[in-house]
Amino acid sequence: MADNWQSIGSEILDDVGGPENVARLTHCATRLRFQLKDDSAVNQEALRTVPKVITTVNSGGQYQVVIGNDVAFAYEAIAPRLSGGQGSADGREQPIGSDGETASDEGTGKKGPVARFIEMISSIFLPVIWVLSGTGLLAAILLIFTSLGLLDKNGQTYSILHAASDCVLYFLPVFLAATSAKRFKMNQYLAIAIGCALVYPSIVALASAKSVHFFGIPMAATNYTYSVLPVILAIYVASKLEHLLNKYLPSNIRNFTTPLLVVLIMVPLVLLTIGPVSNWLANGLAGGLEWLWGKAPVVGGLILGAAWQPLVVFGIHWGVWPVIINDMAVHGFSHLSAPLLPAVFAMCGATLGVFWRTKNKRTKELAGPATITGLLAGITEPAIYGVTLPLKKPFIYGVIGGSVGGAIAAAGHGGTTTFALPGGLTIPTYVGVGSFPVEMIGTAVGFALALVLTLTLGFKDAIPGETTAPGETAATSPANEPANTPAGQATAGATATSSAPAAGPGFDGFDITSPAPGRRVPLEEVPDKVFSSGALGPGFAIQPSEGVFRAPFDATVIVAPASSHAIGLRSNNGIELLIHIGLGTVELNGRHFTRRVEMGQAVHRGDVLVEADLAAIAQAGYDTTTMVVVTNAKKLPTVQVVASESADTSTPAMMVG
Repeated sequence: MADNWQSIGSEILDDVGGPENVARLTHCATRLRFQLKDDSAVNQEALRTVPKVITTVNSGGQYQVVIGNDVAFAYEAIAPRLSGGQGSADGREQPIGSDGETASDEGTGKKGPVARFIEMISSIFLPVIWVLSGTGLLAAILLIFTSLGLLDKNGQTYSILHAASDCVLYFLPVFLAATSAKRFKMNQYLAIAIGCALVYPSIVALASAKSVHFFGIPMAATNYTYSVLPVILAIYVASKLEHLLNKYLPSNIRNFTTPLLVVLIMVPLVLLTIGPVSNWLANGLAGGLEWLWGKAPVVGGLILGAAWQPLVVFGIHWGVWPVIINDMAVHGFSHLSAPLLPAVFAMCGATLGVFWRTKNKRTKELAGPATITGLLAGITEPAIYGVTLPLKKPFIYGVIGGSVGGAIAAAGHGGTTTFALPGGLTIPTYVGVGSFPVEMIGTAVGFALALVLTLTLGFKDAIPGETTAPGETAATSPANEPANTPAGQATAGATATSSAPAAGPGFDGFDITSPAPGRRVPLEEVPDKVFSSGALGPGFAIQPSEGVFRAPFDATVIVAPASSHAIGLRSNNGIELLIHIGLGTVELNGRHFTRRVEMGQAVHRGDVLVEADLAAIAQAGYDTTTMVVVTNAKKLPTVQVVASESADTSTPAMMVG
C-alpha cells in the first residue's frame, strides 16, 4: 500500500511546532533540515514515532529529521503548508519566510559561527548537488565510452553529450548565483545576471589576453567558468548594495534603477577586486590541499576515510563538498574524493555483516535494503541510523574499514574529475585520476575489513523479537529528552530499543510508584515547556529528598544515556516510563551521577537505577526537580496520576488501567 505522505507530512510539521515555528526548510539526500524559531517546541518523542522517520539530529544549526531515500516526498508534503502554501520548484531548498522566498533570521541568533557557516554553505550548495551528481555520472560514462573506442571524441555526437554532461560545472557560477541570492535575500534574477556576466564569452576570452584594463585600471585576467568562491562573495556584496539602494531610491524609479546600478557597479567591481581576491583564495586552498596530499596522501586518506561517516552522522559532510568542487575547478580533479568511496563501502560492509549475523528480525529487515542503498547510491544514512550506530560496534568497524581503505586509495593518488556522490553507480567518475586499480583495491579492502570485523568480533545484538528503534543512537538524545537541551544535539552513548506491545491484558490496577521520596509537584508547574505542556505524556514531578532513584515497577531498561541523568523503562505489559533527574542536567556530562544499570538490563521494583549527589548538582546551579512521565500513554487504556503532596517509593503515584 502506498505511503500517505500528506498524513506523514502533517504529523512531522505538527511535531516540530507547526508552520509558525519553521523559519527555513531545506532537504538533502536523506534529511529534512528545519531551521526552527524555538527548538523547545519540538515534540521529539512523538516525532520519532512518525512512520518513515528514522531518527532526528539537532546539529549544525538545524533540526534534522532523517527520512531516507523518500525524503523528497516528505518535503513535497510539508513545503506547500509553509508560508501560504508556496513551495520551491526544484524541491531541494525552500527558505520559508513572510513572502515565501526569503527566510526569517529568527532562531539563528544563538547559533555559533561554525554552525552558521555550515548552514550557509549547505543552503547554497544543496539545491544543485543532485544536478551536479547526475551530470557528473554522465561525464564518467562518456569517459568510459571514449576510452573503449565506442564513441569518437571528435564527433558531433560526443560534442552534444559532452555539453550536457559539462554544462552545470561550466556554468556553476550562474547556478550558485541563484542559490546564493536565496540565502542572502536578493532578487534571484538580478543575481543570475551577475553570474552570467562572469561567464559571458567576451569575459572568458579576456582571461587569455596578455593585459586587461578597465578605464585604464589594470585588471587581473581570470576565467570564472567552473569557479565557486567569486560568485558567492559577489552575490553577498550585491545583496547589501541592493538592499541599500531599495531603501533610499524613490519608489517611482526604484524598480529599474536598482538593477541598473547593481549590475553597473558589481560586474566591474567583481572583475577588479572580488574575483581576483577570491580566485587567489580558491587557488591557495586548492594548492595547499594538493601540496598536503602530495606530501602525505596516506595520512590524508586515513583521516578523511575515518572521519567521513561521523561527519555524515551530524549532517555536516555537505560542508566538505564545496572544497572538493573548488579543487576540481582549479585542477580539473580532486584527490579529496578518493577516500570517500572506501568510507561508504566500509559502512556497507559493516551493515552487511549485521544482516548476516543478527537474529533480530527487525534489524535484518533494515540492514538488507540499507546495504543495497549504500552500495549503489552512496547513501549511508539508513545504514548508519537504522543499523550500525544503534549497535555501536558495527559503526566503529565501518569507520576502521573506511580509514584503512581511504589510506590505500589515497596512496594511489586516486580521485575524481567530476562531482558525484560516492557509490557503486558513480565508480566510473574515478577513472582517469591516479591509479584506478588502487582506488578499487582500497574500496574492496574497506568493505571486506568492516565486514570481517563485524562477523568475527561481533556486537551486542538486540533481543530476538524486539524491534530496534533506529532513532535511539549515540548521535541523538534519549527518546524523551527535551529538544532544548544539549541532549537534543547529540548525547554520546544514548541508545535504546523500542518493542512496546500493543496495550492488552495486565493493565487492571497496574501501579507506578515514585522512584524517590520527596515533595510532589504537579507536572504543569515544571519550568520546562516540554514537560509542563504534557507533550511527552502524563506524569508527575518530585523534589527529591534523597539521591537514590529506584525502579517503580518490574521492567527492562530501554534508555540509559552516558550522562546518566535519565532512565527509560518498559514494563512487561508495554508501559514506557521516563525518569528525568533535574532540568538541563545533561550538561553535567555524568558528573554527580552514578548509574547502576545498563541498557537492556531487567530490573525489579525497588532496584537502584541511579544515585545522584543532589547537593553537588544544586551547587552547580541546576534544578534537581525530577520528572516521571509515561511516554506511550496514547497506546494505553488510561493513565491516572494519584493526587498527593508527598511521594515515597512504596505508595502508588500513578495507576494504569
